[in-house]
Amino acid sequence: MEITIRVIQFDAFPTGTYQPLYSRPYVAEIHGHALDDLANRIERVTRTNPTTRIDGSLISSLSQSIIQPSASWESQLEIPYGWNQTRYRFTLTVMVSTHLGSEVYYFNGYTEYFDPSYRGNIDPHMRFFINSYIRVSRINDPYSPEGYRDQITDSAQVINGRLQSGTSPVLFGMRPEDVLTGIQSSYLSQTYSHLRDNEFSDFRINKAHENIRSRRSNGTPAAYLAHVIDGYRSASMLADFGQGTEDIYSRAIQHSHEPAPSENPFIRALGNVTGQPGITNFTTSQLELIDPDCVLNVHEVGQAIRLTHQDDFAPWSGTDNITHMANRIRSSVAGLLTDCMMNSVVLECDSHTMNGHPSIEVKFGHGVSAAVDVNYFMNLQQRFATEVLPDLTANGRTHVCFLAEIDLWGDSVVRVSVDGSPIESFCIPSWCDSMVAPVSTVIEDNFNGMINGIETVINHSLDVAKHSGAVINNAI
Repeated sequence: MEITIRVIQFDAFPTGTYQPLYSRPYVAEIHGHALDDLANRIERVTRTNPTTRIDGSLISSLSQSIIQPSASWESQLEIPYGWNQTRYRFTLTVMVSTHLGSEVYYFNGYTEYFDPSYRGNIDPHMRFFINSYIRVSRINDPYSPEGYRDQITDSAQVINGRLQSGTSPVLFGMRPEDVLTGIQSSYLSQTYSHLRDNEFSDFRINKAHENIRSRRSNGTPAAYLAHVIDGYRSASMLADFGQGTEDIYSRAIQHSHEPAPSENPFIRALGNVTGQPGITNFTTSQLELIDPDCVLNVHEVGQAIRLTHQDDFAPWSGTDNITHMANRIRSSVAGLLTDCMMNSVVLECDSHTMNGHPSIEVKFGHGVSAAVDVNYFMNLQQRFATEVLPDLTANGRTHVCFLAEIDLWGDSVVRVSVDGSPIESFCIPSWCDSMVAPVSTVIEDNFNGMINGIETVINHSLDVAKHSGAVINNAI
């Protein structure tokens, strides 16, 4: 199949300096009656229709008692030349055309350093690192002012295993697929140890030498947990319908599978021109091998572009409630944005108001493309209220007041107060936020703790369904 790749727009913007970022992977810490409540909710919604999909709105307000990004950081993350080095962030719009039609990809990321002095242009050997991408399908719509309607069909972060692992020889993935793989691997290890004296090694576990992708929605705990449970339930039901019980985890892993970055047509083209399959960084000279007509627009600091300075914001190294809350707000809102056809938003929230109801207001937002549904503000506001806020406030027990300016392609700033504390301001460069995605860890105990916790959630949440008559076999 012939594929044509054309660069529609390529822009580079200067950045400021930032407080160092820290990894805070998911941890499974189960509190109170969360598992019983989760099992009862699943049983109620699946009682009449066992195939009902489990989504984040069902689990919201419970996930904060089951999994959350770690309040204490695991390691300080590194970026080429350090966080006090200015560089460029970039956006790259690519159209991929085949005989089946066209799709538009929006990439964003960052450069190694800041250097516009190469004969008046950017150094052609400077590397551009891909942080995330959005895929948009364009559908003809005669009732739309533009004559078409855009639909986001994929939104993912790209995690660079070599950068993420730092000096560690291992990097454990913790996406839904990875956690389910870890549970299956522990069963296989136990079986293997009974048959042989050799140590069991599962090559699927270590991601230190890989580039992997992670759905944006994995950054929202309720959506993450729903995806794990729904994947396992779907695999279990196939067994109930006569397809066997011998390998439920294999089917659950397939249900949760995330394709390799190299399956992205543009990233595959990068691998072809560089001879490095799966590579997720490039130079302008390599980009020209894909599209000789591409033009890089280098923007300068001005009225429309203001640079941040690391000393203007609170550090991300804190282990207190307010730092933890700022991180959760940023990650969760970013996880919802592209589901609502948006790439930036200004969201203001006060969870406790005079009338007893939370106040949530979308003050400003920008769509991924010009052709967006007029209800995307309302959709984001509703999903935040049902899928995120109950977890942030522990179902109303914590008073949270914040103003979040989230820009997936620029800087994201969260100004937040918790239980009446003084407002603190945090800033994260969203153009490298794949580094802080809570879906990887370099510490094996953290990985094992997560798979043990998720296995407990799966087993317990399905027990009630068994007792209610929806027999679901728990087997690998």
